[in-house]
Amino acid sequence: MMNSALLHRQASQTARTELHRRHNARQSLLAFTRYTYPDYAPGPHHHLLCDKLEAIEQGQISRLMVFMPPRHGKSELVSRRFPAWYLGRNPHRQIISASYGATLAQDFGRDVRNLVACRRFNVLFPTVTLSPDSTAKDLWHTNAGGLYTATGIGGGLTGRGADLAIIDDPVKDRQDAESPTRRAAVWDWYRAVLRTRLMPGGAIILAMTRWSPDDLAGRLLDDMQNHTGEDWHILSLPALSLATPFQPAPSSLPTRFVLSSAQPTSQQPAPHAADPSRTGAPLSGSPTPNAPTSSVPTSSESVSGPTIFSAATDALNRKPGAALWPQAFPETELARIRLAIGTREWNALYQQNPTPPEGTLFKTAFVTVVDAIPAATGPSTNTKANTNGQQPVSVRRWDLAATRASTRPNADWTVGVKMLRLPDGRFCVADVTRLRGDPAQVEAAILATASQDGAQTEIILPQDPGQAGVAQARYLTSRLAGYRVQTVRESGDKATRAAPFAAQVNAGNVLVLRAAWTPHFLGELGTFPTGAHDDQVDAAAGAFTALTHAAPLPRFTPTLLSRI
Repeated sequence: MMNSALLHRQASQTARTELHRRHNARQSLLAFTRYTYPDYAPGPHHHLLCDKLEAIEQGQISRLMVFMPPRHGKSELVSRRFPAWYLGRNPHRQIISASYGATLAQDFGRDVRNLVACRRFNVLFPTVTLSPDSTAKDLWHTNAGGLYTATGIGGGLTGRGADLAIIDDPVKDRQDAESPTRRAAVWDWYRAVLRTRLMPGGAIILAMTRWSPDDLAGRLLDDMQNHTGEDWHILSLPALSLATPFQPAPSSLPTRFVLSSAQPTSQQPAPHAADPSRTGAPLSGSPTPNAPTSSVPTSSESVSGPTIFSAATDALNRKPGAALWPQAFPETELARIRLAIGTREWNALYQQNPTPPEGTLFKTAFVTVVDAIPAATGPSTNTKANTNGQQPVSVRRWDLAATRASTRPNADWTVGVKMLRLPDGRFCVADVTRLRGDPAQVEAAILATASQDGAQTEIILPQDPGQAGVAQARYLTSRLAGYRVQTVRESGDKATRAAPFAAQVNAGNVLVLRAAWTPHFLGELGTFPTGAHDDQVDAAAGAFTALTHAAPLPRFTPTLLSRI
């Protein structure tokens, strides 16, 4: 009897434990993953990722970017476990899953289909099954009318809809990442095909390792910063913590996009400390077409070398340099990987900090990035700012994009660069306003920027050849009444015009203020003249030319000649 009672109690306890595990698996993605994959051993970053994916399912996040190093468990959660759990809870909904190639996308589709058909899934969601005719791995239905579609980037989706769209690794390799044609094809497919398939209230997940500043994530971040695209929640998880500044070449990920973790969304306590975050709403003071960035007040100089940005807090509260998944990739292993693949691949794939290929004119490693404009101290050696008062101490130089094309994808930008010549003779890029907009938006940006810069900053506008260029320059000058305005006609090619400015950059005589625009600015300098865009380079070169315009020669009076 005693043995029977003991066995009964043990059986009851086992049953209660099993029921509790099943309940948790229905409510929590991480618990679901552990239930359907018993050997799964998650790290802290998997807990955080599950929180974000649960927020997608609950409608708390509608656009999510996930940047993680290779082989760190991104696809297992994003492209295998999450779609199955999502359909278990929402069997009537539709999912589109895409990757760089149809084969990989179909592999994900097969894995999700087999998971939905397995016994463990059926135990958790007994009313959800595959429809009898769902044998294909790239297109299948649930018995409740739900649909799963797998496709490669560039594949057609006519007639398909999506409550949830997942893009997992849209870039195959370095060759694809370096191809402007391939990058443009991915961008066009996203905008014209995938985005048009999304149902009202639907969600998009973009999960990838970064390859290029101009990859799909980079372009979406550009549009987000310029307020011409959608807001995204960013979860960036570098292999080694970037809680303090580091010294690579420029990144395409501005400070405002390096987000900490949000409060956990699951009902179970998360094992990591959560930090405040945001879903991509513009930061106060960030550059917009109608409210350009204001200058930072002058203070004592803070020099940290060519540091581009720093994540003030790590999403997992790691110490500086700590590994993301030390159980699988300890710091010693990461060091070996870094040595084997080189700095550029390491920064892109493992640190989520892609850098463009090095250009031939500007050496951005010699640029000093500062937190504030240096204060005027000591005797001035700047004859330009102290000759006869006719030369400006600061200028805002504009480079205007062709207005008819300014709102097209990957079109040129309208750029206004504010540059100062410091008392010690160095130059400081104090602000960059950058937008794609129609003529009214460009005019509003120029007027708003002039108001913030003040009357002491001279405004320099380009004058295109022909009557249209003359009329545009005359109109904008009239709108800027009360400010010092100069119109200039361009001469020579862009590389020739940029060469004097590049000489000062390469000599270490140029400072750049640390801001959200800094990575884009330095990135464009670094790839000039072969990069995709040169608008910021052209505007900066024009500002430099204005500040270094030859001062009047001294008069050769008898007193002066007696000193020679």
